Amino acid sequence: MAKSRKRENVIEGQFSQPVAIESGPSDTDRHRVAERAYYLYQARGGGHGRDLDDWLTAEREVTGREERNGTER
Repeated sequence: MAKSRKRENVIEGQFSQPVAIESGPSDTDRHRVAERAYYLYQARGGGHGRDLDDWLTAEREVTGREERNGTER
């Protein structure tokens, strides 16, 4: 599987200098996060009210981000 690359889009117009905006996760990444979040939901018995926790946990697992003293790996 190909590694995703961060892309930058430049907005020009009313700004005196171009503004770089980092693009978000790809559709494939979002799909993988959604699948993992659903698995976490099922694994804890399907209780309601923790959907955001499941999503954020899944996002960290899928993207490989971990909070360690304010750094990402």
